[in-house]
Amino acid sequence: MNILYALRRNHVSVAEIRQVKGDFYNEYLQFRQMAKQLSDWRQSLHKRLSALIDSDSSRRIAYIYLQKMLSEEKNGLERIPKADQLDSDLLNEILQYHHFQESVHKSNLALDANFMLETERGDHTLRQIYEQNWHVQNALLTTNSPMFRSLKNPATRKKKTKLWKVMMRAFAKTAPLSTYTSLSLFDQRDDSMRLEINQCVLLKLLDLFLLIPEVMRNSNFLVDYELANEGIQTRSRYGKLQVAKLFYGNENSVYTVPKQLGDLFPCGDVLSSEQIMAAGGIWMTTEMLRKLQLLGFFKNTVQVECPEPNLRQLIGIAERYTGKSLRIEEFVNHLKSAQEICSHLEKCFDLHHKERDLCDLRHHLECCAALCDGRDQLHDFEPVAESSYFCTEQSNPGITEGLEKYLRILAEFMPVFDNRLIFQHYVKNIVEQKGKIPFAEILSTFHTLVNEYQKFAVDQTLDRSFFCSDEVSRKLMNLRKNYHQVMMNCADGTNVLLPETLVDSIIEQLRRLPINSTAFTKFLIQHDKSGYFVINDLQFSYLNFFIRHGMPSQNEQLFRLLKQKLQCDGSPVRLITYSPSYGYHPNLSMLQGEVKWRHPSGLRLDFFQHPSFFGHCTLSWDREYLRFQLEYGDQKIIPLYTGQLAPSHLSEHMTVLPYLFQNGFAQGIQVHYLSISLRDYTELGRITFGPLVLQRKRQILHSKLLENIGPEFQGYAKFHELLEHYHIPAQTFVRLFPVVDGKLQIRYGDVGLHKPIFFDAEEPVYYSHMLRHIYANMRKYGELAVVFEEAMPNPYENETVVQEHLYEIG
Repeated sequence: MNILYALRRNHVSVAEIRQVKGDFYNEYLQFRQMAKQLSDWRQSLHKRLSALIDSDSSRRIAYIYLQKMLSEEKNGLERIPKADQLDSDLLNEILQYHHFQESVHKSNLALDANFMLETERGDHTLRQIYEQNWHVQNALLTTNSPMFRSLKNPATRKKKTKLWKVMMRAFAKTAPLSTYTSLSLFDQRDDSMRLEINQCVLLKLLDLFLLIPEVMRNSNFLVDYELANEGIQTRSRYGKLQVAKLFYGNENSVYTVPKQLGDLFPCGDVLSSEQIMAAGGIWMTTEMLRKLQLLGFFKNTVQVECPEPNLRQLIGIAERYTGKSLRIEEFVNHLKSAQEICSHLEKCFDLHHKERDLCDLRHHLECCAALCDGRDQLHDFEPVAESSYFCTEQSNPGITEGLEKYLRILAEFMPVFDNRLIFQHYVKNIVEQKGKIPFAEILSTFHTLVNEYQKFAVDQTLDRSFFCSDEVSRKLMNLRKNYHQVMMNCADGTNVLLPETLVDSIIEQLRRLPINSTAFTKFLIQHDKSGYFVINDLQFSYLNFFIRHGMPSQNEQLFRLLKQKLQCDGSPVRLITYSPSYGYHPNLSMLQGEVKWRHPSGLRLDFFQHPSFFGHCTLSWDREYLRFQLEYGDQKIIPLYTGQLAPSHLSEHMTVLPYLFQNGFAQGIQVHYLSISLRDYTELGRITFGPLVLQRKRQILHSKLLENIGPEFQGYAKFHELLEHYHIPAQTFVRLFPVVDGKLQIRYGDVGLHKPIFFDAEEPVYYSHMLRHIYANMRKYGELAVVFEEAMPNPYENETVVQEHLYEIG
């Protein structure tokens, strides 16, 4: 088995963030001790007075008044009837009690004032750390420039809370695809930045450019439609041009056009604009050609052959039309200016200059859109995507023998949690009954099956669905249930140590099943000082991470590893990768587009890019290798998606491919949040396997327990009493989940809701911001589950910065 290794590190050091730490919490603990002494003393005096009330009837009225005075925490011995008849020792003790009570009260007032000062000091310190940390400012500038500009003067509480979130993310958040971290992989020899133009902007600029009349008049077009009952059906990504979304091109608008157009223009023909005008007659004007292009009936061959150009390719496309009009010349000049800015942005370490250059870059891109009458189509956008890399001596995994042993065992164990293997086995039974199936004919059936499968998988009812109707699927589900029976012992807060005998037994039974897991296993791991290795994430993978971040020189090595893993080396089966970006940068693949197929029109296209490709394919089941394969002519093909997006984000004709040919998501190795029923308090224990921590301990509070807690010192004290009552540590990672009918819910569109935030409840500044964060989401969602995950490892315990190790095992 191969091991690939990468290291990720955050940009805010432990030394920097420790500057926020003060002595307030120790002062609070001293106050708590004094307050407890006062409470115990009051209770002792109360019991003594109660006994005197019962035993000394002559002075009972005095004891009653004294007891009431203690309960109301008032001092007024001179108003006590018969006070001159009371025992002097008792009166002296009550006087001493009142002096101590006054000291506690003064300490409370001092802490109340100091709490505000500490909050202000904490905000000021976070601000200083931010201003002195180039990496954090640069990450914010390139990912969210409006926030970067607003934080130049974070005077409001809302802005200070935003800055707190940014700093906690840059200090302790684990996110391998984030600009807030730097990466080291393969033989990284120096610190560097990799910067690219926003891909979504390039896609929209391409489509806008192809609508310029001078461009249309000098272009060739593919006639592209499908016959439908009501006429001719077309698909076009132009329909989503004005939609402000993260992706572009993965969703097509569907239109119906008159059948008479099909009589004039046979599907699959490639025609010049002159031929289209001649065939269309007087009604085929340039404006009509533009409308039919928007509807997808005519597709510019440039868009078909190069649907996702980079900046260099877009300049090359535009230059083909130079000399046709002045605005095309201007379009090219603006693109070249953008290219020139990008060339030195990667080496720009002056934030003032970088901000200016990014504004200039945005200006040139907006000018390009305006020249195509589409300035409003770009919406608010960040002009670049940037990744940060660093050089480290740890160029090899540095993996211990013990850790490697357990990672390999877990990698072999993982298929138990892959629902997609059950889906594939169900479809395999259909395909085997029919032999080779024309892929286009069964595509709609597969879409229906995928939708059904997704519903059962999300509802966690797959075991009760028709997909589990055969013996193999039931056995796979039973193996998972055997694991869950042991895992769910954590539901009462008990820590669970998985027996190696259980895992070995499940692996042995897995080997006997006629299923084939083709993926690498990706582990994101942090080392805890206790000796444990904490798994932050565990995924099936096809080296997507290394394909995205690697250099072209590593392509051959990566492709060879993939061919070995999928058993395509030394066989007649071709492995063909695909990864359309749809404007999403982490989906850009170094391995994409190296192989072309010839469209019936003669155009050379990327495999799987156009739906018509599947009209020339059959699907069959390979009994020897236990996998599906596409047959295209005399070629046998394994399509491999190497992007970062879930299959549901792919174009409709591509969506089913990963479900048939690749492993899916591994769900079930720890307790899923959606399966948690929330009481006032719920606790889930830690799950370990050897030295690996599969699930951190989770302590969950219902938000109603926080409703009467405010952001001032009194609220701080109540909050710590709540933590103490439920034995929740002061330092944790906090996630929030809406609660509906007692069940935790996931809001996939709210990216900031479920992300873990490192929380040090000792510091007033962190407490104030976290409470505001919780209250803001309570106003938005109502009931919330506040999940406190143990800080394992604790970010404070790192020597320099938070680091995360990435291993791909296959």
